[in-house]
Amino acid sequence: MKVGRLDGLRDDELFGEKLEEIIMMQETAYRSAERLKRAFSPLLLLLYGSCIASLCTTMMVLTIVSRKHFNENMNNKTEFSGKAGGGQLLVKMIVSVWYTFFLIFSFSMLGTELTEASSSIADAVYETCWYNRPVNEQRLLMIVMLRSQRGAYLTATKFFVVNRASFAMAIESAYSYFTILRQFFASH
Repeated sequence: MKVGRLDGLRDDELFGEKLEEIIMMQETAYRSAERLKRAFSPLLLLLYGSCIASLCTTMMVLTIVSRKHFNENMNNKTEFSGKAGGGQLLVKMIVSVWYTFFLIFSFSMLGTELTEASSSIADAVYETCWYNRPVNEQRLLMIVMLRSQRGAYLTATKFFVVNRASFAMAIESAYSYFTILRQFFASH
């Protein structure tokens, strides 16, 4: 990280140039993160909602199909009976569940990475020998630190921040809805 290399600069003019460059990069990164948030926020909400619904219904179909196949196999005393679509549907649904997991996990990890990278800037500034710099440079370093404490993150239309915790929340929600559906179908 460029902030960590500032301590190695002895020339005040070079330090000032590098600090201005860091400030410009930080500002560009925050503007880009805001654009990304505006562009993807509604899509992320739709993605998370559809993935929760997809996981829930896929697990329900898997439960129904696997029970049906288990009952048929117990009656016929054979492996998969080979009836049209049964085993193939099971495989397709399993692939669908894994794809959905991967999709949500990918966006969640990207959101986590963005949040952690933005917060690491404040730590890097704090670890420099800012107290040995002239007052005007200390103020600039303080501005960098204050901006980085604001944080950059992805949201799903301000409902939640997209990160590893939201991934866990989506999986838990899908499983909760699945158990409710399973209980409903079991009682009818």
